Amino acid sequence: ISIVFLKEGVIINTIEICNLLQSTNSKKDKEQILIDNTSNDEFKSIMQFVFDPYVTTGISTKKLNKSINANISNKLDSISDVMNYLKLHNTGTDNDIANIQYFLNRQDKFKHDFYESIITKSLTLGCDAKTFNKAYGDNFIKTFNVMLANKFWEHEDKVDKSPFIVTQKLDGNRCVVFNDVNSIKAF
Repeated sequence: ISIVFLKEGVIINTIEICNLLQSTNSKKDKEQILIDNTSNDEFKSIMQFVFDPYVTTGISTKKLNKSINANISNKLDSISDVMNYLKLHNTGTDNDIANIQYFLNRQDKFKHDFYESIITKSLTLGCDAKTFNKAYGDNFIKTFNVMLANKFWEHEDKVDKSPFIVTQKLDGNRCVVFNDVNSIKAF
């Protein structure tokens, strides 16, 4: 996904949209607000960044408040620059934190708090992936669900008809582990 550069007025608009979403408890109203903003690409790119479970930033509020003595290697000018930077630099190193702090320290309080909620992925709107996907299409926010297990002897008629996997079932745990060449990820 390419992120377009956000203009000053659009950020305010994005904040206003988020305030509208936070101000209502009605799921129907939230869906309508999202639908009304279908053409706002900047708003949508921020929502994808914040709510996509596969995008990690490596930065928490605690890390943002940490006193850092690292050099600023990348002067980020917009939240779009920040999101693109964090997609590539999501380890939460002191250098990454210094770059993000530099950006945040140049913002007024109103924008600072909003941007911080984007960076830490702590923005709450009362919407989930299902709500966004209903408004913007099934794959707007990627989702990952682990299949529920069944006892194969209760479904023997399906075993011959399709491929299946037999694993040990541990009560209370639903997890899939991917062992890539360079990393291991658990979902």
